[in-house]
Amino acid sequence: MTELEHMAARIALGQVSAHEIQATVDALLTGGVYCDAFIPIIDSKAVRRDDVLGPFVVFLRSQGIVVPTEERAVWQLIAHRVSRMASGTGDLLEELGDLIAEVCWDYDFGSVTKELLGDSHGIEYLLGLHWGYECMTIEGRGVSKRKVRRLKQQIIKHAKEWMGRLGSGLQRSGRKTIAAETQWRANHETIAGTTARSDAQGSVVA
Repeated sequence: MTELEHMAARIALGQVSAHEIQATVDALLTGGVYCDAFIPIIDSKAVRRDDVLGPFVVFLRSQGIVVPTEERAVWQLIAHRVSRMASGTGDLLEELGDLIAEVCWDYDFGSVTKELLGDSHGIEYLLGLHWGYECMTIEGRGVSKRKVRRLKQQIIKHAKEWMGRLGSGLQRSGRKTIAAETQWRANHETIAGTTARSDAQGSVVA
């Protein structure tokens, strides 16, 4: 997922501000990228998102990038973050936190949850790991290096399992995305039944 594709997915969830759009256009212009759609964005002194969003979406379309539906955007953002976690590179706790920030607050998981929050999209165990870690730090219990190491191992494990079930098709829009979504929904009941629940909410403190 490119930075602009990532931005398009976040636009679908209402997460991109007017300032971010203007800053992105400034950076593109500095890098030698120009589009007529930039003119109203450059000229706009307002801070309202509605004033600059339309022209920016026009620019995205000129680059072959379509703002996805809210549902598809969630799948794409999950795939983006989970694939990075599965690779084991970078800051895993930061990636997990970014996953929470990008998909949990602006999407109604509660309405589609079957048993554990996030199970509709296969991320219930990753959410459990995040909240377990948050609880330990908030309560001031301290997090030992051993617990952090185990947490990171669990993050990679569940991220790889997610990628194994859905592959990389969700990272970009198009037919592969639709097929992967359909595959997940068709197999969700079986997966939920065969995955050990003990790996969920309390796995971080083991």
